[in-house]
Amino acid sequence: METPLQLCGVLAVLIMVIGIGIWSGRYIRSGADFEYGDGKSGAGFVSGIIMGTLVGGASTVGTAQLAYTQGISAAWYSISCGLGCLLISFVYVKLFRRAKLPTLLGIIGNEYGSRLELISSILVCLVAFISIIPQLIASTAVLPIIFPGISATLSVAVTAVLILVYIVFGGALGAGLLGRVKVVLLYVAVLTGTFIVLQESSIGELRAGLEPAFFDLFANGVGKESSKALSIILGIVSAQLYMQAVVSAGTEKAARRGTLISAALIPPVGLASALIGMFMRANHPGLANAKDAFPLFTLLYVPDFLCGVVLATLVLAIVGTSAGALLDLATVMHRDIIAPRTHRFDDSKASLLFTRLCIVFFLVVGCTLSTGILGDTMLTFTTLSSGLRAVTIFPPLMCAMLFPGRLNRRWVFLAVLAGAGASMVFSLWNVLPIDGMGMGLLSSSICCAIGAVIQSRSAKLRH
Repeated sequence: METPLQLCGVLAVLIMVIGIGIWSGRYIRSGADFEYGDGKSGAGFVSGIIMGTLVGGASTVGTAQLAYTQGISAAWYSISCGLGCLLISFVYVKLFRRAKLPTLLGIIGNEYGSRLELISSILVCLVAFISIIPQLIASTAVLPIIFPGISATLSVAVTAVLILVYIVFGGALGAGLLGRVKVVLLYVAVLTGTFIVLQESSIGELRAGLEPAFFDLFANGVGKESSKALSIILGIVSAQLYMQAVVSAGTEKAARRGTLISAALIPPVGLASALIGMFMRANHPGLANAKDAFPLFTLLYVPDFLCGVVLATLVLAIVGTSAGALLDLATVMHRDIIAPRTHRFDDSKASLLFTRLCIVFFLVVGCTLSTGILGDTMLTFTTLSSGLRAVTIFPPLMCAMLFPGRLNRRWVFLAVLAGAGASMVFSLWNVLPIDGMGMGLLSSSICCAIGAVIQSRSAKLRH
């Protein structure tokens, strides 16, 4: 930090985060409390969990990074997140709350067997783990601005400590409380940034300083952008943590209001971050690394104390999203992989200890990988994780919830493998007019549809 006021702004936010995380941990008595909260929460708590997880380094630093190189199309991630929350509010709140099992994978396993549940659980854990990587990478762009000279490794280590405070102590309760604080601070950050951008440079001046493609929302093609958006939307519907947020609400009305609040508030964050990235491209086209666009904008243009607050808020955004992904991962590990196979962790204290140890383990592994050779493309990892979750969970989940008994488990098993395989192949072999994740979702859905038709015909022949 260049001035004492900037440092004061940073410390004020970080001390508040640590304090809330430790305070919320006083109310955690069991693994269920840790994973789901008290089940009596209101709309603010629900939106806090959802936005505290969805709006992170990818929505801010990562979006500005991509906007620096591609333009406004970088905002698709946040727009898709908002649409995903809207879908949950109008369609899935009732389904999630009426489910007899506490996890999405448990619903699939109950309908199609433990073998498919295990395979899906392992894939979902991998997906959740992948989503942690871009957040940790984002920390290497923000923390060196706050503490000049700090290495990438130390940046990740500091972020890991904050994540542990955020989630290991407070669980779902801490995520909900800190999520609301994070949302307020993020809006302060992006509104300040938007005001400064418009004060320094009008939209017309930005248009004059950038190529026309930077203002095309479908810059990579309508098919690719649309299929990518669809995979993100369905990936959100298929995420365990958002089911947990809905179930944690005291009433169905509170759950629906919480998801609607999230749907309204998430897209503006991404749009503002994209605008900041484009502004930096127009005025500072020679940045050595595009991921520095948002942090450097803050340092160069935002007043000192507010600069410190904004930079610390970016760190908080990274921490909150990482914590949510880790909570999602630990819940699946505990309830869908371990609990059905051993009673060793049935005790409330043992389950709480297991969940916390899972979080610590996967965080350490994530830190190790994010300081290696995985690169700096934050939104690539985030989109990949969301898309893989969609193709793995969404088709079999919908068949289990909406059409029970109408699909043979062999076809569902094939759908999961075909979806994941097609996603990986066509993401690497980029030759189709739609995104690889969209191809995976299409493959998975086709398998389920063929299986349903065959089973229906077989049933008619038997009668």
